[in-house]
Amino acid sequence: MKIIKLITIIILITLTSSCSNDESSVLETSANDYLTDGLMAYFPFDGDWEDEVTPNNFVESNSAAPTFKADKNGNTNGSIFFSGAGEYLKLNLQSFSTEQGFTIACFVRNEMEQPAIAQRFLADHPNGEIAMTTTTADVSRIGGNMYFQIDQITQTTGVNYGHTHTAEVVSWHHLAMSFDGQVLRFYFDGEFLGDFLVGEEQNGSPIYQTYSDFILGGSHDLQTFWSGCIDELFFYTRALSDQEVQQLYNR
Repeated sequence: MKIIKLITIIILITLTSSCSNDESSVLETSANDYLTDGLMAYFPFDGDWEDEVTPNNFVESNSAAPTFKADKNGNTNGSIFFSGAGEYLKLNLQSFSTEQGFTIACFVRNEMEQPAIAQRFLADHPNGEIAMTTTTADVSRIGGNMYFQIDQITQTTGVNYGHTHTAEVVSWHHLAMSFDGQVLRFYFDGEFLGDFLVGEEQNGSPIYQTYSDFILGGSHDLQTFWSGCIDELFFYTRALSDQEVQQLYNR
């Protein structure tokens, strides 16, 4: 009997930058106009790294704490900034599980300067089985593609799924990935890009995992660090619909 384990979910963007709607919705939102159904954590990064769902939730930083820069709308100190010099945050999400499904979404702006360097900016700790990653296309830091990847490992073989998408340069982008317990779905700037049935090619099912900590600004093992801005980071305990992801993008 083959057992398939969901090992890695990576969103990889080759883009460059520096920090600097459609249908109406009747979806359940808070007074601040964000989706509340299934919301586990929300980090607006408006001058601090507080979780609005659970204020004073445990968030750890190292001595080289990240700073803040303007967000996508130009608001001063409206996004969190990592220089790549060792800053990171460890977010304690208290039993974030893939079994019932999840969605992770955020705005991101890449500042990695070295070409073709793939660097994680969000990953579960300590295994790195769920991750978001960016890379820079070339020395001139212009152009590139966006690549989505899922790795699965069985007892005897490995399976890789991928999706490539052209990314607009020198601007903020919205990334989202969702999982309903069977199907993984990927979004770029509010638009659905593709999905994958987990275990489809091996006629199996994933082994569901529970995570407590996520690293922001570096790799899961804190061996490498990312440079760029992150804003409006959401964690949900369910898979959002296409319309709901679009609503997050339109905030």
